[in-house]
Amino acid sequence: TNLVDENSNHVAKLNLLATTISKLKDDLANGENVAQDLEDNKELAEALAGQMSESEDSALAEVEELVEQLSEMQTELSETKAELASTNEANNGHVAKLSLLATTIS
Repeated sequence: TNLVDENSNHVAKLNLLATTISKLKDDLANGENVAQDLEDNKELAEALAGQMSESEDSALAEVEELVEQLSEMQTELSETKAELASTNEANNGHVAKLSLLATTIS
């Protein structure tokens, strides 16, 4: 019976070892899946960061273009104001001459 008990003890240890090995294999497979998921998420995050950077660059370029257009419009507005002031001054001169002419005629 001693040999039978020893044999049963060895069988139990082997079964425990087989169960432990099976669990370690599962844990390793799960760990590999987690590592792959992390790698996939890292690649996705890097791609999104790249797209965000491109979007920011594009938005910045648009803002710079709009600022340039606004500056051009301000310059044109200043030039138009100067032209209007000059035209107004000339018109005032004409009005004065017409007024003098009207006074002379009456």
